[in-house]
Amino acid sequence: MNSSISKSYLMAYDPNSRFGCPFKWYLTYMKGMKFPPSAAMQRGIKFHEAADKFYDHVDLAVLSKLENWQDRFDYVRSFYSSSDDAFDKLAELEVDRYNISQEHFVPLGREMFIEVTNSVGRFRGYIDRLIEVDDKLMVEEFKRSRKSPDTIEDVKFELAFYAMLLKEKGFENVELASVFFAQSNRYEVFTVTDRILNNAYARVDKILNCIKEKMFEPVFDDRCSYCPVRDKCLEGGFDE
Repeated sequence: MNSSISKSYLMAYDPNSRFGCPFKWYLTYMKGMKFPPSAAMQRGIKFHEAADKFYDHVDLAVLSKLENWQDRFDYVRSFYSSSDDAFDKLAELEVDRYNISQEHFVPLGREMFIEVTNSVGRFRGYIDRLIEVDDKLMVEEFKRSRKSPDTIEDVKFELAFYAMLLKEKGFENVELASVFFAQSNRYEVFTVTDRILNNAYARVDKILNCIKEKMFEPVFDDRCSYCPVRDKCLEGGFDE
């Protein structure tokens, strides 16, 4: 088992997640097979990088002197060189955030690495953003993709996983979580409840127990149509 467990490590196994498959997980983490990122994944990586680097370059003094929404949008949009309309939506979101609260506009953390060790193991993650909302903290995720029932369930687990790490690290006032789906232009906010956290802990335990028991059967469903290991899957079985 990995010495440090990430959200990706867990969801890659979990058949209840969009891309999870125990057999593909086995080939990746036990057999060391490498799979290049898909075109969609590459676009998502570029989107995250641009969203992060924006705060390294934006001049808040300049932004404060722009009085109307369109001027602020044009200024913010200028930091994203891509013509991808997902960046139009991201720029709109940033301007709206600035207009709502200039005081809390700059995140407390960006691509924030966090690692904790507990009785189960060592867990780690990179949190897109940690922001302050009044006297509460909110963990944020940014997705270039569209919102769908499958993606929202995966993101809820991802956010709960990060909230778990933050709370174990001493950030007790992490009470909110949010996700922005750029292609759908949807911004969703959730309350981090005890039930959500307990469900996340239970899901982590279940995944790790299945891995421990070497339950690596393939999912055999619609996910196979775009899986890079489907040919190996059809060969049948795997070596211990």
